[in-house]
Amino acid sequence: MHSKILCAAVLACGCGSSGTTESKAAPEAKAAPVPASAEKPAGGADAGAPAGEGTCADLARLDSPPIRFDQLPGSGKPASEEEAAAALAALPAKRNARRREVAHSEWDGERMILVARSCKNDGERAPCTGHVAIALRDGSRLRIAASVDLPETGSRKKNEGIVIDAAHVGDLVGDADRELWVAYHVAGPQEPALGGTSYGHVAVYAPSDLRLLWHRQVEMVPDAGPTLGCVSELHAIDAAVGGAACDGARDLVLDQRCGPYQCLESGASPDPDCKEYEKSFPPSHERKAWLWSPSDKGLVEAKR
Repeated sequence: MHSKILCAAVLACGCGSSGTTESKAAPEAKAAPVPASAEKPAGGADAGAPAGEGTCADLARLDSPPIRFDQLPGSGKPASEEEAAAALAALPAKRNARRREVAHSEWDGERMILVARSCKNDGERAPCTGHVAIALRDGSRLRIAASVDLPETGSRKKNEGIVIDAAHVGDLVGDADRELWVAYHVAGPQEPALGGTSYGHVAVYAPSDLRLLWHRQVEMVPDAGPTLGCVSELHAIDAAVGGAACDGARDLVLDQRCGPYQCLESGASPDPDCKEYEKSFPPSHERKAWLWSPSDKGLVEAKR
């Protein structure tokens, strides 16, 4: 299972179903049929986002460095091992879960934010469910006030393991409010001759009640190549039209590249066979933006 730390420099295909795009696909190239397991991910829903469309976006400019989840400083007080273990014990257990682990725990004021996973067995590729929970003190004990499953990891979703890469409570968008950001990978089933594919996700929650503000499947990393993969960067920028600020709003912009995965990561020394691989998996580059509205505390599709 692909387990490298998820960061915006290698986030990956933000293959969502909505958002403004600018695509630059290879001209005249025709893709060979792609196996079902290697198709571009469809992306998650903009759950919790208010209805409507934003109009303040300039996707031609990215004037901020990408968000790097692996380099974010801690914003809350870390929970002790004993506190985290007590919160995990209070979390309702999933059926047939033999292994439960805490991935992240911190105090955000009077509430503890807990990110954990439960797996059906101890194997390296074990079906798992990711959890996000709020724990509150109840006398000398901790009780769970709210809990949700991470998108695409619920009991009806087939996977062969998940890795929680990073979790952070803080204002990453710049709207003077705090959010809970969780970056994680979900391992897809192994298939003959193709191996498996790991899918990176980012989910954003309101830390007060775990309302899902935004979710996207943002990375696609095949175990073996040559096959289709995606990498990307995630930016938070001032929403603007023609350089004019739009009421202090911010855009969340996903800048993505897809194509033969080993060619996307080869940097200055591309694989000599990349040109041949690109005949089957034509490279593409696109940007998608969601307008972060401080008043609505959610995301709407941004239109240029």
